[in-house]
Amino acid sequence: MGRTRSAPCAASAGSLSLPESVSSALESGREALLLEVARLNGGRAPDACSLGEARQRLAALATSADRVGVSFTGAALHHAYYSSKFHLRGGLLFAALEAALDFHACVQDTLLPNATQTSLRVASIGGGPGTDVAGLALLEQRRLRYGAAQRALARRSEDTCEEHSPAVACTLYDLERSWRRYLPALSGLMPQVSLSFHPCDVRCALSNAEAAECVNKHLAACVSSTRLFIFSFVAHETAVAAAATCHVFYRQLSCAAPDGALFLFLDVRGHAADVLNEIHAAMASSLLDADGSHSITRLSLPPTLPADSLLLHKRAGVIKAPQAV
Repeated sequence: MGRTRSAPCAASAGSLSLPESVSSALESGREALLLEVARLNGGRAPDACSLGEARQRLAALATSADRVGVSFTGAALHHAYYSSKFHLRGGLLFAALEAALDFHACVQDTLLPNATQTSLRVASIGGGPGTDVAGLALLEQRRLRYGAAQRALARRSEDTCEEHSPAVACTLYDLERSWRRYLPALSGLMPQVSLSFHPCDVRCALSNAEAAECVNKHLAACVSSTRLFIFSFVAHETAVAAAATCHVFYRQLSCAAPDGALFLFLDVRGHAADVLNEIHAAMASSLLDADGSHSITRLSLPPTLPADSLLLHKRAGVIKAPQAV
């Protein structure tokens, strides 16, 4: 296992420095998804008026004015989204996780395969478009290599028919269900990751015993076996509603996640830091309120990532509540 370095440092301020092969793969994926948007729209590209309105909706997400979300429906919005964000957000996720692997031994312990850790389950919350999992797929190819580890294990196994769980399985959770239509195209672009789609809403409780049907039931059922939770550009746009629930979703998630779980938040640069700090505080306090046997540690990420960011690590260890003075 690699050693932890002193501090992360990005190559250039305000931009991503990606390997050429990563950048090329993301650009190819962007072009393929734009073709898929047109195919699902009867072979027609969205008209200029619809695209202009869609771009205005997306622009609202990049300002402090929007903390209640926008509508993500329609071919024009999907075209504008993939055109402007697939490469950028896939690259951002790749860069953030690669830096975390380079500088934090606990991230290596959670994300890299070993003798007893031969598969990885990931939840991309608010990740319906698949932009973030594109970066994860490239990281699997270059750094994680669960697929290679499983193939090596199969060669050593006497039972060549032994079944393994998918090397890397990622569920795209999103409240906008129309993103599901792109799942076949995304799966074709990144075969190294097993993809699925389920609804999710961070403005609601993760689990609610009083509700007959909970939108988060799939995540609630899988949370204990998930080691990486990605929140890419979802916390800021849902901030008002999440705060109104006292961040119950995040509180329940931090308690239900397994030891060693990682929570990566990437959001609007210059606007989301306070929101992320509130979520961090809620998740940390929920563990202390539960039984004090676990804690949440904040891990550093390069300050030059073009996003406000938060990386949390759940670890075992009794934490004493501060004494009253």
